[in-house]
Amino acid sequence: MERYLLQKSTEHNNWFVATDKQMGIVIRYEKGKFNETQKVTLLDDVEYNERAATNLAVAIRQLTDWIVQNHIDTLKE
Repeated sequence: MERYLLQKSTEHNNWFVATDKQMGIVIRYEKGKFNETQKVTLLDDVEYNERAATNLAVAIRQLTDWIVQNHIDTLKE
């Protein structure tokens, strides 16, 4: 099973949905406006503590890196 998935949004035109299936993280963003529009949500409840927050930050960075490396076209207008 692939860890990451990128799909076009079914709710908003010109938006994408990137999912980290292992960590349960979803990033939604508008094509060409990642920094301005990114919205991060969690698929499952995550117990909040310092370690979980650190792991979450690392996982978000890794998902963002994957988008840059594999789907750079979605980051450009």
